[in-house]
Amino acid sequence: MNRRIVLVLTLIPALVFVGFMLRGNSEQPAQRLLVTGSSTLAPLAAAIAERYEATHPGLRIDVETGGSSRGITDVMRGDADIGMASRALAASETGLRAYTVARDGLAMIVNAQNPIRSISSAQVIALYRRRIADWRELGGRPGAVILVHKAEGRGTLEVFLHHFGLENSDIRPDVVVGENAQ
Repeated sequence: MNRRIVLVLTLIPALVFVGFMLRGNSEQPAQRLLVTGSSTLAPLAAAIAERYEATHPGLRIDVETGGSSRGITDVMRGDADIGMASRALAASETGLRAYTVARDGLAMIVNAQNPIRSISSAQVIALYRRRIADWRELGGRPGAVILVHKAEGRGTLEVFLHHFGLENSDIRPDVVVGENAQ
C-alpha cells in the first residue's frame, strides 16, 4: 500500500473523493489501514471507511484524530497509511502526495444568548489581539469576552491565522481547545 498519502481538507475547490488508495484484496488475510489526523476531516473519512469496509470484508480501516500535524507526521514516519489535514502541506513536508477531498469553512461562534449577530474581520482581529475585551464594544451587553482558541498544530488554526493575518504568538486566549468537539 502507498504509505505516503495525505488527504487535505482546504478552502480551495474540492475534488471528488474516491477509494483510490483503499485497495483491499479479499484473497489475502484481513488487512488494516490506519488513517490519522484532522478532526475536521475524520467524520467524512469514517463514513467512507465504513461503506468501503462493508464491500471489502477483508479490510479494516481505523480512523483516529489528533490534528492535521499528527496526520502528516504519522504518514511521514510510516505510522499511518493515510493522513488527514485541514491545511496545505508546508514546504518542509516533502515526499507526500496530497489530495483535496472537500472544502471547509470557518465560523466565529458566540453563546446563543449573545445579541451580537455579526462582526467585521477588523473586529475579529481586534478581539484576538485583545484590543476588544468587553462585548459592549461590539454592541452587546457588558461582559468580558472569553476567548477560545485552537491548539498549535491544528489545521483550523493555521487557516484562521492566515485568513486574518494574525500570528499565533500575538494571541492570549482564555481557553485552548484541540479537537473540534471541544
